[in-house]
Amino acid sequence: MTIDKNQQASGAFQSKLFFALWIATIFANVAMWMQNVGAEWVMVSLTPSPFMVALVQSAITLPVFLLGLPAGVMSDLLDRQQLLLWTHASMFLASGALALVSHLGMLGPWALLFLTFIVGCCAALAITARLVSISDVVPRSALVQALALNSIAYNSARAVGPALAGILLAWLGPTAVFLAAACMFGVVVVIQLRFFTPPAQGAAPGESAINAMLSGMRYVRQTPLLHTYFMRVILFVAFASSLWALLPVIAHGLMKFNASGYALLLGCMGAGAVILGVVLEPLRRNFSLDTLATASGLVFAAAIFISALSSSTFIVCAGLVAAGGAWVVINSITTAAVQTTLPSSVRARVVSIYLLVFNGAMAFGGAFWGAVASQLGLKSTLAMAATLAVCGALYARRYPILLGKDADATL
Repeated sequence: MTIDKNQQASGAFQSKLFFALWIATIFANVAMWMQNVGAEWVMVSLTPSPFMVALVQSAITLPVFLLGLPAGVMSDLLDRQQLLLWTHASMFLASGALALVSHLGMLGPWALLFLTFIVGCCAALAITARLVSISDVVPRSALVQALALNSIAYNSARAVGPALAGILLAWLGPTAVFLAAACMFGVVVVIQLRFFTPPAQGAAPGESAINAMLSGMRYVRQTPLLHTYFMRVILFVAFASSLWALLPVIAHGLMKFNASGYALLLGCMGAGAVILGVVLEPLRRNFSLDTLATASGLVFAAAIFISALSSSTFIVCAGLVAAGGAWVVINSITTAAVQTTLPSSVRARVVSIYLLVFNGAMAFGGAFWGAVASQLGLKSTLAMAATLAVCGALYARRYPILLGKDADATL
């Protein structure tokens, strides 16, 4: 791929392909958040069990754990444009099926989990391809900026998607939410058909899928720096997952909110993420990456405490804004650190392993905290998770984060 000097000097948005990818990312993530909020709120209305509600998050994130490495191999060996096209077309069909089953009044807890899991599987195959495609369509000098813009797109969707879902749930019910999500996935399909992203560099000629998978795992095993980043992610996400998994129960059980109120809480986290995504670069110039990551972990732990102890809507919302900012800081730092460490020949596979670790911690952590809440109660569980999150943030300083340099000489 060749990138002219004007594009290098002007930043990520000078690439029409990146701009198309960025817009598609917004639509896809708005659809995913609408889908998730609709599924979680339907589950809350179907059963009061915190464990079943937490399983919705597991159904969304577990596919990334199960399919993460195969998704990375596919992203290295296949044309990423075609992979993104077919995965989003499948998500369009799965969301449409959810809307139809909901409209027919046949949507029970297990049917909801099954169809949510199908959407999650399609999303798992798309995540790696979309993330790695960024380095295909922007010059290296704009990569950090492009990753920040990608984070802003994701977190803007986190603010908008739940709000739209809450409005639709309140006015028209869950069928409208699932139908709207399907329509947005359809928009992504149209964008993918209109714009063509360059094919992936791919694995070595003649390399089989099994050998490609093994070579990615071997690269991770032989790169101690990646172990550091993965451990940092685990020490944060394993405890932070409690807030994500139990937020519907907090909204419904503690705050006595309806669907719009739950959307407000998610929107607060999204707003915080967007704010910190915008100011992250100035913060990086004034503080070390380790300081930012540790502070973010402690802030997120404080937000969990606040959600457990406070009944004030304003205080809880303020805490969630801070939590959203902390979330995007840690995610941006670790993602950039991993991406700048990798050669493009194995980038998709290693990024998929990183996503596997991240979403595995989210899926299993969410299910674990849901099970604990079923036994100990919501407030005690959140207090325990917050305490462990503080310990995790402080212990994580044993694993420093340093931005690396791409192993390739050229893109």
